[in-house]
Amino acid sequence: MFRLSIFLVLPLLLMACGSTPMDSYAFKKRYNTAMSDVKAEQYEAGITTLKQLEQEADTPTNSMQVAYGLAYAYYKSENFDETIKRCDLLIRQHRNKPDMEYAHYLRALAATSKGDKQMLALLSSVPPNKSESAEELRAAYDYFAKTLQLFPKGKYAEDVIRQMSRIRKKLAEYEVNIVRSEMMDQNFSEASRRANYIVEYYSDTPAHMKALELLIKSYKAQGESRQAELANRKLKQLQDAEQEKIGDLIY
Repeated sequence: MFRLSIFLVLPLLLMACGSTPMDSYAFKKRYNTAMSDVKAEQYEAGITTLKQLEQEADTPTNSMQVAYGLAYAYYKSENFDETIKRCDLLIRQHRNKPDMEYAHYLRALAATSKGDKQMLALLSSVPPNKSESAEELRAAYDYFAKTLQLFPKGKYAEDVIRQMSRIRKKLAEYEVNIVRSEMMDQNFSEASRRANYIVEYYSDTPAHMKALELLIKSYKAQGESRQAELANRKLKQLQDAEQEKIGDLIY
């Protein structure tokens, strides 16, 4: 994962906000102490100090610095709901500022961590709970997409694209698990529907071929030989293309 450093990020963000008023020595000292506590994984102490500074900050620059510090501290302490809440507030209050990229990015990372936990639980469930959906990870994907839309050439753009690709692969794999479950329950019509969904919307993921294999089986189970043959042709085309890629790498 892209290495986060609030000590590196904040000065860059504050430069974008215009001229920075001279901070008091006491404020700087307490802020640095709080962030040192966060770095040392003394999250409660760091957050307590930052919340005190939040009430005492007497300049816009100090207020924004503390706001970013708190969002980061909550993220590091794995309080992802509070991280998202803090980032949302920053984005709303400073939407006209020239650089809100870090707030958008941190919000997406927090949502991804929530989504990964939910996905782990979903994939560990045997049999899968078909009534559940991976909404947390889908929300994270939307946050990353928004970040990329607003900052296509931003500092975090490369990692945003990587994260979006990773999320798509996880979502597709989850859908494949549901298809397998439908097949086991002999719900072949529903299995076909969901497998077709993967083929259509996740064609750029490894799950694409798995979905086609299951689609062929589900069609055959329903006696739909023509549809099974069409799906089989698609699968063979993909397999041939993969073989060509491997051949190009070897030779």
